[in-house]
Amino acid sequence: MSDIYEKQKESAGAFSFFVFIISGLYLHVASAGLKSLLSLKAAAFFLIGMFAVPLVFGLATYLLLRGISKILMKLTSNPFTSGFRTTVQLLGVLIHIVEAIVIYQATKTAYIWFYSSL
Repeated sequence: MSDIYEKQKESAGAFSFFVFIISGLYLHVASAGLKSLLSLKAAAFFLIGMFAVPLVFGLATYLLLRGISKILMKLTSNPFTSGFRTTVQLLGVLIHIVEAIVIYQATKTAYIWFYSSL
């Protein structure tokens, strides 16, 4: 059973990692063009973010999804129905959509702060 939770944890971290990378690439290219990716500032930005974002957002999402699943399992009499599975999957998708928006906003804020302070 713990193997399932490890897969979920890795999945949550990978999702937040890829959202950060895509957001960071978009912000760099949209703001300063492709050449901005070839600077030491960009390397530092991505290096710090690649570790910080999955740790903060990936772990938070994993814990939130796991907590919601446990609460829902306690509230329902039969958690093995297709309706329960669909509800949990829908909640997971909605939480990932919100997570992507939050990560983009956090990346944008970090981008503005990082380049205004250096």
